[in-house]
Amino acid sequence: MSTTARKRLMRDFKRLHIDPPQGVNGSPAPDNIMQWNAVIFGPEDTPWDGTFRLTLEFQEEYPNKAPVVKFKSTMFHPNIYADGGICLDILQNQWSPIYDVSAILTSIQSLLCDPNPNSPANSEAARLYSENRREYNRRVSEGLSDIERAKALLVNNHPVSQRAVIDSLPALVKSKGKSAYVHLASSLLNNLAAQPNDAQVADAWIKAFQALAPSLDRAVLRSKALPVVMAKASASETSVASRLASCALLGALAPRLTREEVEQHFLRRGLTMCQEVDYVVRMCMCDQLAGLAKAVGRDVTAAQILPETLELVKDDDMRVRVAAVGALVGMLEVLPQDLRRSKAMPRLRQLCTENSGEADMARCLSRLMPTIFARVIGEQDNDQEVGSFLSSFRSLSASTDATARQTCASHVFTILQGATARRYATHLHDTLMTMVADQDENVRAALAGQFGDVCRLLGKERCQHYMKRPLLALLGDSTHAVKAAIAKNIGVTAFTSDQVYDNLVPIAVKYLTNGIASVMPAAADAVAASLRTNRRQHQRTELYGRMLRDFAHGRCFMRRCSFLIMAASLLARFSAKYFAEWCLSTVLELSSDPVPLVRLRVCPLMPALRSTLQLPDDAERLDKLSAALVTLSTDPDADVAAAARAVTGEFQSKPVRKKNEASPGADVAFAAFEAADKKKAAEESDMSMFADEIER
Repeated sequence: MSTTARKRLMRDFKRLHIDPPQGVNGSPAPDNIMQWNAVIFGPEDTPWDGTFRLTLEFQEEYPNKAPVVKFKSTMFHPNIYADGGICLDILQNQWSPIYDVSAILTSIQSLLCDPNPNSPANSEAARLYSENRREYNRRVSEGLSDIERAKALLVNNHPVSQRAVIDSLPALVKSKGKSAYVHLASSLLNNLAAQPNDAQVADAWIKAFQALAPSLDRAVLRSKALPVVMAKASASETSVASRLASCALLGALAPRLTREEVEQHFLRRGLTMCQEVDYVVRMCMCDQLAGLAKAVGRDVTAAQILPETLELVKDDDMRVRVAAVGALVGMLEVLPQDLRRSKAMPRLRQLCTENSGEADMARCLSRLMPTIFARVIGEQDNDQEVGSFLSSFRSLSASTDATARQTCASHVFTILQGATARRYATHLHDTLMTMVADQDENVRAALAGQFGDVCRLLGKERCQHYMKRPLLALLGDSTHAVKAAIAKNIGVTAFTSDQVYDNLVPIAVKYLTNGIASVMPAAADAVAASLRTNRRQHQRTELYGRMLRDFAHGRCFMRRCSFLIMAASLLARFSAKYFAEWCLSTVLELSSDPVPLVRLRVCPLMPALRSTLQLPDDAERLDKLSAALVTLSTDPDADVAAAARAVTGEFQSKPVRKKNEASPGADVAFAAFEAADKKKAAEESDMSMFADEIER
């Protein structure tokens, strides 16, 4: 590199560093002054409002020869090529040694919003710029990064577009980090202060601030957000929308400030808004009280916030009372223990009993009951106190509102965990039986979904004594949702091997024999599951022998196809060793079946069959399996041959396990398969069959 070029680039860098033009920046690579990285900030309030990265590559002839400049960011622009190259006269025939890096970057920045469609590098962009500016702007926004697109759409005056972007801001900041907030902070704070005309847009901005406040810099909150909140909370502000906004912003801001700052700026005004004439303001302020209590601490909460909250619990408007109950529960952890016991808990218990018929209050209390009960158990685990709250739970469970009853049903296991199994018979069994017979199927389904957990918590003896009737009732329920929920939660151990063998297996075999195509996989899997879970050797032997005799070796080709469907389930449920020992040879026999459809059924199984083998013990089986696939690949039936060739690549890529060695080429998924397979093999140590009967 020439000394002239080096000196000139050092001078350019110094000038750019000391007096940088607005919206551009650049620097050489640490180890090569001929390679530069640069950033251009597009003009605000335009489709190009964003950040764009470039590279500049200088030659030894610089400054007599222009550098090669390319965008690294994706660009949709009339004068930018697909590879990022720039069609700009000063980089081509109008270059002059007087241009430095600063001039190059500012010229490119100007080009963004002032293109030359008559000298296009992107003909489509040039055409849209000239003929359809709205579509051009939309395409520009599509090419921006998520942050850049958000900024571009936020200046859009369409409320729907704005709401969509605003709603996405918390997730965008979470995924992109601090850089996203740096770019979007001004829009956020400006719109909070301006109170947009569209109510939904204004609400979206407030929710975005609530979500972002925990991650924002405290200095920014104090200098930028605090004045906005104080202005909206001022006594002179008469707009209900502004007072609502101040409530919501206060709740989001308080946890980020010191106790002294909250007391100085917010506390008195917040408590005043608890007494507002408009119920919506009182209700919104209730939603902030728990956060405010945590910010100011125990003493101030006990002296000022708790009395106001207890008054709001008696408000004339039910919606305010519901919000106040949520606030009271939210501040339980802040209150001194004596106040919790003497004021908060008795009031909550009274509400549960008195308001179980009020739909909104019943829904609120049923949702909060696990939190309330956990506090009771943590502090007052005596039979009288616990019993009184369990009585409140029973009252809520008998509410006239179906949603409240459903919520209670979904909390039965959680409540029982706190109450312990010894209190079940006295306090909860009658409630559970009422839920089982509830007229609303959603209540019954919610209970059925946790029935297994309840049984495990009660233990064997209590379960046998108390749970038989509710189990039979749920199993005999008239709705599919309840049956499906209980079936997923009772587990296979709910029935003995004899019960499954005598009742379920005949039904599964029936549908495997004569069922429609969509039912056969489920029937085949039921048979495979029965073989896997049956603890009686003679029953396993008899059932599998029947599968071989009537299906694998059956005269009807459809039955042989049914066996292959079951083989797929056996592959999934049994260990590789077990399958290879008892089933692999039969599947290989069917690969040469005279009926093409049977051979076609074998083809998709071939890669999984290879995974069942382990060298050196299964070397002969591997040879037979590979030979079978080669034969199928040249099958006279075109469909069979095509299916075999389609799985050949997957078959060959499957690692073959080696005894006491890591499998070569094995990936994470195969390692997980081997770990699960070892677990299955350990569980199958006592699941052998009578080999002589199987062979017969």
